[in-house]
Amino acid sequence: MTPLRTRWQEHRSRRRLDQLVRHAARPCVVLRPGDTVPAGRPPATLVDDTAPRPARAMRRAARQIWHVTQGGQYVVVAADEAAAIRIEAQWRALEAGERPTVRIRPRLRRELRRTISGVRRDGRLVVVDKVGASLLKVGETQAAAVTSRADVALQVLARHEESVFTPARTVTSRGTGGGEALTSWRVPPTEVRQWTGDVTLHEGMVVAAGATLLPETFKWFEHQPLANERLRDITPRFARLRNEPTAPVRRLAGSHYFFEYKNSGHYGHLMTEGLAKLWGWEEARRHDPDVRLVVRRHRRDRGRPTVRPDVAVLAAYGISPDDVVWLEEPVVVDTLFTATPQLHNKEPYSIDPRITEVWDRVLHGLLRDAPAPSGRERIFVTRRAGHRLCHNWAEVEAEFTDAGFGAVDPSRHTLPEQARLFHDARAVGGFGGTGMFNLLFADQSPPVVVLNHAAYDARNEELITAARGSDLHYLWSAPDRDHPAGGFDYRAFQSPWRFDTEQHGEALRVLLREI
Repeated sequence: MTPLRTRWQEHRSRRRLDQLVRHAARPCVVLRPGDTVPAGRPPATLVDDTAPRPARAMRRAARQIWHVTQGGQYVVVAADEAAAIRIEAQWRALEAGERPTVRIRPRLRRELRRTISGVRRDGRLVVVDKVGASLLKVGETQAAAVTSRADVALQVLARHEESVFTPARTVTSRGTGGGEALTSWRVPPTEVRQWTGDVTLHEGMVVAAGATLLPETFKWFEHQPLANERLRDITPRFARLRNEPTAPVRRLAGSHYFFEYKNSGHYGHLMTEGLAKLWGWEEARRHDPDVRLVVRRHRRDRGRPTVRPDVAVLAAYGISPDDVVWLEEPVVVDTLFTATPQLHNKEPYSIDPRITEVWDRVLHGLLRDAPAPSGRERIFVTRRAGHRLCHNWAEVEAEFTDAGFGAVDPSRHTLPEQARLFHDARAVGGFGGTGMFNLLFADQSPPVVVLNHAAYDARNEELITAARGSDLHYLWSAPDRDHPAGGFDYRAFQSPWRFDTEQHGEALRVLLREI
């Protein structure tokens, strides 16, 4: 090709690009060598004007196209028409469900195919129409960035700065499991926030403003990558809804306080994840006395006369049933108050000791309706059915009853009765899990013995007893089914098991005599 023809083609390509940019949907962002996608409104048109070779063009697209709004365009300006033809062929292979010659991970390849609605070439320009929605994940420390991407305003109403918590108690562990004891940890900063503008509350704790996922979406907000089971991850930074709403999302007028938690209605999740968000309620009420609390009704409870434990817990805290809104579908709210959870039960583990202010308020509210003290100061929290069943539970119960403990199944007691049992306790033992989460009512800091299997890696008891100042003693046994090497298996997490009396029997008896 002659130099004159080369210059003519370059001039023609620039003219086409200028025309495309002039008429492109806004915002339009053009990336030149060294540029990155800027913060701010997601582009409706994103142009890669770095003259990439075909392989590099596809790798850049696999990272960058997710910034483009649903219904927008991604444009590649190739080095020459031959390169543009090859880039177009790669996109058309993806569109047809075929494997392109450029190596792209299968899962990401499927997501790219899902988001493409058309490919066309105009000289050196390759234009890809994007139809799929991709939502940017925003973490706790980047909350303010949401306001530059969506039509929402953010006001921080209260903030606790980062601190270090070193609980004054002892932790012992026998057997293999549980990891290294938590003796001191960083407590992340926490905030009470007011979001004003269109905020959508999807099923499963997914909170979105436009094409942005708010920090409240992520239960384990300190863990990377940010994740929510109701999302399909595209890249570590972007995700999409697993199930898009099939009907128009209705608007819920007024201001609301976000109290949704995973597996809504489950007592264990309520007492750990739900209560951890309640500390900002009074601050929200000071700013808007008419605010109402929103909590989601689980699908299993819809259409059934089920009385959720939330009702009694919230009433004990002082929140009237008239101030609670039960959600059964996605909604858009005008004003949303939220609070960073004060408990984080995943690496990096943490609990804010100020959470006891919430626990105490719930405890004293429940005690108003509780029976008189029973005199049972040593209790063993048993589990005789369900997940993580201990095969020799009867033998374990006998060890504790011989040491003066009364066996209790908290699920057979009312909430006020459970509060009374743990408030009165001077020593507590039990199988790890939901029943033991009532330790948050154990405000007398009793010593605690927890029996678990090694594949159950939740550390709620360790965090709760840390905030309450209780000494903690773990005895770990082997599960029937273990996790794969370097991986996680939910069936292992919930596996039945047998308490290892050969390894731990005598140590348990000595421990029970000492506490």
